[in-house]
Amino acid sequence: MPFVNVEWAPRSLEMRREVAKAITDVICKVTGNEPSTVRVVFTDVESDHIAEAGKLFSDRQKETE
Repeated sequence: MPFVNVEWAPRSLEMRREVAKAITDVICKVTGNEPSTVRVVFTDVESDHIAEAGKLFSDRQKETE
């Protein structure tokens, strides 16, 4: 049973639906698994929990406002 973990900044429910379907389709195409066996887990990571180049994303967003 394939498990796919997606960690990202929070996204809309509609986007999660679309991504889950696309990931499931690719996994099934490549592995031959049935869609019912594919699990996609979304973890929303808030911008103050992500840093790049030593700066929190939340701080970078404030700089561009």
